[in-house]
Amino acid sequence: MIDTPINIMKENITSNTALTGSKENLDLLDKLFTDPVFFIETFLWVKNKSGKVVPFILNPIQRKYVSLNYRFSIILKARQLGMTTILLALEFRKAIFNPGTNALIMAQDNDTTQRMFDTIKLFYDNLPDYIKPVKKYSNRKELYFYDPKNPSISLNSRLFISSPGTNKIQK
Repeated sequence: MIDTPINIMKENITSNTALTGSKENLDLLDKLFTDPVFFIETFLWVKNKSGKVVPFILNPIQRKYVSLNYRFSIILKARQLGMTTILLALEFRKAIFNPGTNALIMAQDNDTTQRMFDTIKLFYDNLPDYIKPVKKYSNRKELYFYDPKNPSISLNSRLFISSPGTNKIQK
């Protein structure tokens, strides 16, 4: 097997004692990489309205959005439907499963930018070690997945969250 970030992640998962052996477990492994709803509802955690960290279970609107499988979207939305959270989850999933991903997520102001970045960090911090990619840094509203010890097999993916007027995105 060629050493790629995904193959290494699969190897880490299959070497985990809870996931070895059976066809059912191999099917679950395949589902992890092919089914975004399964990944989100199995591995991602969010804060609910009272601030408690809970598993991310999609609501019907989020589930419908994921089923549409749009690559690019312009969403005219009402507040409190969970669209920001599902978009963050999908971009996070893309960054950890697709080497070389560079995702820029725009927020309307600095406070929203910080809340969105905190959500991404919560996703990362609660991943089990066997699927958690090596993080080079998590600062400046950016998560960068890169392993300097293994550059040839590193994800080299970034998630960047910004707001209009931020100098960094103008460069």
